[in-house]
Amino acid sequence: MAIGEKRALKVFLCHASGDKPQVWVLYKRLVVEGVDAWLDKEKLLPGQDWRVEIPRAVRESDVVVVCLSNKSITQEGYIQKEILFALDAAKEKPEGAIFLIPARLEDCIVPDRLSRWQWVDLFEEDGFIKLLRSLKLRADKVGAIITPSSYEYGDDETERRLDQYYTEGLAAFYTEDWSKACQRFQLILAERPGDKNAIEKFEEAERQRDLSKLYRQAMDACQTEDWQTAIKTLDELLKKSSNYKDSAELFKNARKQKQLGELYAEAKKLHAAKKWHAVLKVFEQIFAIEQNHPDPDELLPSAQKEAAEIKRLSDLNDLYSQSVREMALGKWYEARSLLEQVHKAQTGFLETESLLRKVEDEILKIEKINERNNQVNTLYEQAHGLIRSKNWRNALDKVEEIQKLDSQFEDRDGIAEKAKTELEREGQEVQKQNQLAAIYADAVRLLKEGKYQEALDKWNEVKTIDAKYPDRQQVQRMAKKKLTEATKPVQIKPRFVIQKLLWIGIMSVVVIAVVITGIMLSGKARQNMLSTTPDAATPIPIATSYSDPTMYDDFNVATYDGKVNPGLWSKRDNCGSVSQQNGSMVFKDLNDGCDLIVTQPRMVRGEDLGALEAKLMIDDDHQGGAVTQEIDFFTYDLPGDLWWSYCGILADHGDVSVFFRLENPGGKKPADLQKSIPAKYNQWYVLRMEVDPQTMTFSCQVDGITIGSVIPKDAETLRNAQFERLTEGVRYPGASATSYVDYIRILP
Repeated sequence: MAIGEKRALKVFLCHASGDKPQVWVLYKRLVVEGVDAWLDKEKLLPGQDWRVEIPRAVRESDVVVVCLSNKSITQEGYIQKEILFALDAAKEKPEGAIFLIPARLEDCIVPDRLSRWQWVDLFEEDGFIKLLRSLKLRADKVGAIITPSSYEYGDDETERRLDQYYTEGLAAFYTEDWSKACQRFQLILAERPGDKNAIEKFEEAERQRDLSKLYRQAMDACQTEDWQTAIKTLDELLKKSSNYKDSAELFKNARKQKQLGELYAEAKKLHAAKKWHAVLKVFEQIFAIEQNHPDPDELLPSAQKEAAEIKRLSDLNDLYSQSVREMALGKWYEARSLLEQVHKAQTGFLETESLLRKVEDEILKIEKINERNNQVNTLYEQAHGLIRSKNWRNALDKVEEIQKLDSQFEDRDGIAEKAKTELEREGQEVQKQNQLAAIYADAVRLLKEGKYQEALDKWNEVKTIDAKYPDRQQVQRMAKKKLTEATKPVQIKPRFVIQKLLWIGIMSVVVIAVVITGIMLSGKARQNMLSTTPDAATPIPIATSYSDPTMYDDFNVATYDGKVNPGLWSKRDNCGSVSQQNGSMVFKDLNDGCDLIVTQPRMVRGEDLGALEAKLMIDDDHQGGAVTQEIDFFTYDLPGDLWWSYCGILADHGDVSVFFRLENPGGKKPADLQKSIPAKYNQWYVLRMEVDPQTMTFSCQVDGITIGSVIPKDAETLRNAQFERLTEGVRYPGASATSYVDYIRILP
């Protein structure tokens, strides 16, 4: 290339293999127009590494045309890499530069990663011309040129002259000087009637000249607000070219402006006739079409003012009439409110002031009566709340307070009688539980002292009083076992015949040895029972005893600080950093979750579940993710099913709540119940989950207040299902936290 000579514009054609025929035609048209187009089929030479040459061609191109079709947007293959090369190269171009042009070969969806660039539709009539226009602009920016190929026939002078015409025609074509473009291409066709390029350009230029003329006429009509002419001209233009410039938008706007003009003229007529509400309705239609339509004659504010005054007087009269009706019905407070509104809006309106004085006198007469009634009602509602929370003593006090205010008050719901009955029942129950706890404590003590029969008698005494009383420390089993061992006969088979006196002597020695051995074994067994941990096949005795037989563990046995008491607990799942510390069980920094279950779980029927009670807390060192700490019941014997009830504390990214859920995840059924209330970090909560054996109602209480209760859909099935009581479960999915358990109680 000589110094100062401009090079041809380099264009890379990115395409899918299935679109090769259409892209080859595009390539040929671009070459004829003077574009240095790069197509792998034409440019790659035998032996070249296409994986090297294609990225290089993308980087060296002035423009990348991405050819799109329904095949290419879904096809896997090298085209996706070519698009990535083009996107990377586009990042290095100045903002606003024409570099990447999506070109649709057919009606298809443009991928999201290319949608930021305006695409061209090559399947439309003027698609190729629009593409050439963009390439011409890019050529000017990069110092390149687009020069159509010259013809090979005719003498040199004629060829140069026709080439000059073609160049001038193209320049006029791209600058939209359609008359000049038509004239130049006509000159070419006069000497070359069969020149396909000139014919195509001439026909398109002539078409564009006609469209441009119609467009100018429409614009002139819009400038003079001759909307009828504008609509007619634009309609003709759109019939010839439905997407010519902004003709469609101009046509839509012209029709809108014509409609607005007609509506404003109607508003003028209605305003002159003092039809204020009709004027407002017309302006509603105007503003629905154009929110900020001008109102040079200020028709709207004038109509609004007049309509507002009419409405104000009508509203005042309605309020006044309504207040008089309320007075006739004895509704003094309602009447006062209405009259005050009238007085505030217009002082002296009719008889408002005298009516107000009358209403005030009547209200003063009933204020004292209402005050006393309100106080009585408030106290009775409080008594109801105390009854619901089973606070019998305070409920009874509230009723007595009411009776002091109103001696004729009728306790219609029988709160006082119910409270007295429940107080008496609770006293009897406390007495019974104390008696049972004392007898059971005696049974445990007698068992430890080796008085097995007395211990068994005491246990039978407990069962006589309460057949469902839990044998937490296995008094019955251990006592029966020891009594059986003590009464088992010892058989000795002599290997030879001995004299009678010798036999008597030997038997005496054996008896003495058996007695001594029994005493030693008994002491050793008792010691093992209280201080050792047997293997999994041996029942593990409880290592502590409580005056409250429902207390399973309060974590106050110093022997197990820094670990978990194996006599009471078995660990399941990822129980890493879990240990008893300073009177609490501490769960810290678990990867996922941990379940602590009783060492010897007692499977019970649903109607015998009773209750679990625990005192729980989550520390505020919680970081990320979610933390749950809960007490659970779950079934284990329903074929192909699993049924779960749990109550606990949830901390999720700073939000803390106490929750209760009842669900059947194994059966893929929706939860029967999901309830929660707000809670706090670093605060102890006493959670109690229980089942009413009569109705199979599951409920959860927090600090004595029920947050949720429900009878499950599968109540009858669950009544006889076997349940296991998971006493404590903790989950740390994606979180780091510390949580605590102060005690666990299992109630019959």
